Amino acid sequence: MPRRTRKKPTRPRNILAREREDEALELRKAGATYRMIGIRLGITKQSAHARVASALADLKALTAEQAEDVRALEIERLDAMLLGLWDRARKGDEQAVSACLKISKRRAELLGIDAPDHHVLSGPDGAVLPPLVEVVFVNPQKKNTG
Repeated sequence: MPRRTRKKPTRPRNILAREREDEALELRKAGATYRMIGIRLGITKQSAHARVASALADLKALTAEQAEDVRALEIERLDAMLLGLWDRARKGDEQAVSACLKISKRRAELLGIDAPDHHVLSGPDGAVLPPLVEVVFVNPQKKNTG
């Protein structure tokens, strides 16, 4: 399993630590409890948990890095498509304009440029409901006053 780079990742001690984390994660994926992992690896239940957590953190970081790489690649593709259509769109080709707008929309979604949609909840009578956090946690006795 690929891992993110750590300080001096080729040191024998670091290689062994990664292998132990990987082994703990594999056992956890197979359904072993932390206690079982600890027994199997000759460590405490807490150490087993720490190794699994460390392996999962590394995996999460790697997944995030890969997702960013895919996002960058997709932006490059969209830019290339837009470049290929741009002259036709500027000359008024309706299909090219439509395709350019779709590309721009997708690009904005990938980059998080557009503001999120704002949704308001209403009750059966159409009145706006108060924020859930306020009703449930802050003031559970509060009634909907519209």
